[in-house]
Amino acid sequence: VMEKRIPREKIETGITLCLSRVSEYLQDAEGLIVQKNVSQGTLQDAAVLLTLAIEELGKAIILRMRSEEQATSEFVQVEHQVFGGRDAHEHKQSESFKLIDAKLKRLHRAAFSREAFGPDFDINDVDVSTDTRLKLSFVDFEDGEWSRPPPIEPKRLRALIVGAKEAMKSEETLQEERFKKTGDQLTIKNS
Repeated sequence: VMEKRIPREKIETGITLCLSRVSEYLQDAEGLIVQKNVSQGTLQDAAVLLTLAIEELGKAIILRMRSEEQATSEFVQVEHQVFGGRDAHEHKQSESFKLIDAKLKRLHRAAFSREAFGPDFDINDVDVSTDTRLKLSFVDFEDGEWSRPPPIEPKRLRALIVGAKEAMKSEETLQEERFKKTGDQLTIKNS
């Protein structure tokens, strides 16, 4: 398994940058959906930003965990999926959904069962995933038809934004505690 070796003194900077990006994505997603009657296109754009926030939050969580697991090392080994490559998006999302209520992952619940209705009906649930992000972002031609972005339910989207914000705040609190502990150790060392 290829890994990146990150000097310990640079880990917290990386976590800070990730959490800052999460905050920006969440703020932008929230800003898109503040009005009452938001179009599906706007909800879909907000869902794309939210998915990016969730992935970056996953990166911050993984960096923290690897740093804690390797507390005595000069370098922190971080798996390559955190920075790209095959399964990178899923890897980071799965870490985020350990902190965010996994029930919030569903952005749309199908109105009809697949067995009872044909493909022209609303028969597919929509969960946060790399595939969903791509379907929300791009038009494609599949199976002889043009693709349509999956529907997004405003209440579910708003609930997931709240869940992601809570998880981000939790990570920020943990980081503040690490900074305080480091500051206390420096104070004791220098007295």
